Amino acid sequence: MLGIFSYNSYQTHYTIWVFALIVMGLGVIILAIRGKLLGKSFKE
Repeated sequence: MLGIFSYNSYQTHYTIWVFALIVMGLGVIILAIRGKLLGKSFKE
């Protein structure tokens, strides 16, 4: 039973870690797109 509990807690931490990576990745992509759009409008 203890092994199952530790496995579940590990799986939960892994899910949170993957979710954090996805959010960070989306944030970087959005900032890059906004930066390109702002750069184009600034040049014009």
